[in-house]
Amino acid sequence: MLVRLDGCSNLEEINKKSKQFLGSGQGGEVFRYNEHDVIKLLFEDNLLTEINTDYFIEHVSSNLLVSPKRKVFDQNQRFVGYIASYIEQNNNGITFIDTNTFLYN
Repeated sequence: MLVRLDGCSNLEEINKKSKQFLGSGQGGEVFRYNEHDVIKLLFEDNLLTEINTDYFIEHVSSNLLVSPKRKVFDQNQRFVGYIASYIEQNNNGITFIDTNTFLYN
């Protein structure tokens, strides 16, 4: 998929050949974007909207919570995902909460 980061004009190919695929879940597919970040490309039926993502970017900041830092758009200017910090997976004592549960419950 061709995508661009919010505030950038360059399009970049993100797929399993171009970036390290980290996993897939209920919300979308996650790829290692660079040393410090991941990119999550949302499935079309995901409930996370651009407005919700704006809220996370503006109001949620924590070293204990992985949340969106920048929005990602496709070549048609549609919101398709976000950039978040990369955290080495360590399940010891960590509770994972789906974003949709966090937003809507």
